[in-house]
Amino acid sequence: MRLLPMWVFVLVGVLGCGAGPGGVGGACTQIGAPTGISVDVEAAQAGDTTGGDLRVCWDGSCVTRELDLDRSTASTNETCESGMCSAESTRTGEKNGFVTVSELPTEQVEVTLTLVDGEGDRVVHETLPVTAEETHPNGPDCPAGGAQAGLVVTSTGEVRAV
Repeated sequence: MRLLPMWVFVLVGVLGCGAGPGGVGGACTQIGAPTGISVDVEAAQAGDTTGGDLRVCWDGSCVTRELDLDRSTASTNETCESGMCSAESTRTGEKNGFVTVSELPTEQVEVTLTLVDGEGDRVVHETLPVTAEETHPNGPDCPAGGAQAGLVVTSTGEVRAV
């Protein structure tokens, strides 16, 4: 009689700890990733830049989305004591934004980025080819999240895909 409870624990352990739907050794969560294009503006170019728009074209059609830019931050003064960690958020002088393009394919598209200053004057306007890639927010053994691409605006105003 004492073996029955032991077998129950062994069976639960074997069945309950198997691979999840995403692959060996763990289950996939419901964490997703939005589909779109990120824009990072380096500090020397970010100063007066307030936003703009992003035009994305493929297969003979285009979509244009407004781009809002936020001040970028970085973690500084990181400390850990007695199992508790903390950090301060410090502005970097850079700016960043993300434009949702839900229909963005994982093939080469043409992107036109236009950035403006506080008075609405164009400070950056550049067109370049970009290829989005699937993201895997739960790891490579789990289903893909949204397709994403990234742009960086350098201190000289050059735009490049990352």
